[in-house]
Amino acid sequence: MTNSKYGESANPSDPAWTYMLDADPIHTFNDAQKMAWVRGRLEKTLLVPLRDAEIRTRFGREPIPAYDLNLGMMTLACCAVEALGRFLLGGSKSQKCDACGQSSETPSASKCFREFVKEYMSSYYGMSRPLYGSYRCGLAHSLAIRDGSLASSLGMEYVKGNSTSPHLVDYDRFIKDLDTGIDRYFNDLRNSPDLRADFLRHWNREYGFWCKLSRLKSGQAS
Repeated sequence: MTNSKYGESANPSDPAWTYMLDADPIHTFNDAQKMAWVRGRLEKTLLVPLRDAEIRTRFGREPIPAYDLNLGMMTLACCAVEALGRFLLGGSKSQKCDACGQSSETPSASKCFREFVKEYMSSYYGMSRPLYGSYRCGLAHSLAIRDGSLASSLGMEYVKGNSTSPHLVDYDRFIKDLDTGIDRYFNDLRNSPDLRADFLRHWNREYGFWCKLSRLKSGQAS
């Protein structure tokens, strides 16, 4: 069966794919396969562990030996939101200021993060600045949420804090809403040429090295 809009297989994924960059023949992929591969990679490396209640021990009984993966999984989830925002916006370009010589990315990492939240996790958009600054950056750069916490059974997505009380984010709701948002994004990708073009622009920029290696491993000339 083919997709009449794009002339490609309506089910383009391959059961033999590992979703690892150094193992799959990504240099051979058509556009639909590139989208299916990223979707499968998200499923394998992000969503399956995020959905697994056995690793979410923070709010349940401590296992023996005790461990707590919730902050680690929240770090992974927030980084995924930023990465998806880059696909959504077509990636970022580094620009150097002629006056000061400093380089900056356009759109910024914060912009990419917040745009994905706005479009696909809209109930968190009012919290998107603290989610990026306090949660994503705090966890990635200092192993701590700067002025917030994760909560369970909060009864809502989040509670914004202030100078004397921390932000609160319901961990399970956030993970479920990210899961749903990813589904919606990839559904939109299949139907929007503009979204598809932005996705492919970021793919080509980010995965160019691995496409070259994939081609070399297959014995094809560059």
